[in-house]
Amino acid sequence: MKSNDDNSISKTIWDNSIDQYVRDDFKIYWELLPAVSQYQHRCMTGDESVDYFSYTMNYVKEHIGNKNLRALSIGCMEGNQGPEMTVFETGMFAKIEVMDIAQGLLKKQSRIASEKGLNAIEYIKQDLNSVELEKDVYDFIWAVGTVHHLENLELFFEQVHNALKDNGIFMMREYIGPNRINHTEEQLSIVNEILSILPEKYKKTPQGFIKNIQEPTDVAMLIKNDPSEAARSQDILPILEEHLEIVKLDFTGGTILQPLLFNIASNFEKDQEGDTILKLLILLEETLIEKGALPSDYIFCMTRKKDGLITKRQDTSNIGSHKDNAMNLNACSKDIEAIIKEKDAYIHNIEAELNLIKQSKAWRTAESLRRMFYVKLLGHFPLLQKRALTIS
Repeated sequence: MKSNDDNSISKTIWDNSIDQYVRDDFKIYWELLPAVSQYQHRCMTGDESVDYFSYTMNYVKEHIGNKNLRALSIGCMEGNQGPEMTVFETGMFAKIEVMDIAQGLLKKQSRIASEKGLNAIEYIKQDLNSVELEKDVYDFIWAVGTVHHLENLELFFEQVHNALKDNGIFMMREYIGPNRINHTEEQLSIVNEILSILPEKYKKTPQGFIKNIQEPTDVAMLIKNDPSEAARSQDILPILEEHLEIVKLDFTGGTILQPLLFNIASNFEKDQEGDTILKLLILLEETLIEKGALPSDYIFCMTRKKDGLITKRQDTSNIGSHKDNAMNLNACSKDIEAIIKEKDAYIHNIEAELNLIKQSKAWRTAESLRRMFYVKLLGHFPLLQKRALTIS
């Protein structure tokens, strides 16, 4: 349980939440980079040009409705166009509530919404560890980067389940990695190997230092700065599955990129070489996770009540005949072919960019990253060594 002092810190640290991501116009957080955002979109929606909110809104429109809906945002995000404002402006919702413990942040966002004339959005101060929600009232509930700050996960997911209408949807974008962001030895080993071969210009921090190593998390200091940070992040997914039925679950990485890019992210968008190196790093992380060599620290999921109504995409009433099954298999085959073509095209684009800079200083770094890619991957899959030798 949190002490009163712990709650006081959590209530104020996020009043200026943008400071956790950007400092002096320098991006310190991995997901703010366009290439990383495209990677995340591809993981979540299958299309790097479609963000997860747009994808979810299309799902809600198709499976729930597009008029007079009621929604709840778990957590408040800072910005002139918060997600609750974008969601309301779809015209699909009659009322949206935003709950968070940070009073200053809520007041700030409420003022912006009021200036925009979005008076049907209500901002509510609430400790989500002890929340009691109305039953069966919400068509759509979402949480982005908030749940890993909660300790009472059992109560929270129980309340979400009870608050959803029978055909309602809960969407979550969340960190589920090690508790207290205490990175594993394997994570730090890979990150620090990459740092050892990166050119110095990509390792400069906004404080003027050079990030040559990612130190293990100082858990005591982390708790002092924010007692709510990733208190039970490892438990989020299993406890969610106890209370809700997963409709869609995507593992979106961050295992390497989040600790690697912390405090140096902006450096990789300053020139073409940095962008190319970043794309190689994305490919390294994505492949290691796809092959099971590393877990994913972040997920995107859409869920529903376990006893809720069957949605359109889950309706299996017409499945059963050999003809229908053959059609389904054919459709799956086409989907797989499309995924393979997309990945091949992605790799081809990276190779094309590399060819343009083969004579530059970044080429040596790219070669080192490529070799690291094979070493890390083949360490987990020795049967691929013979084939990889021919590739190298």
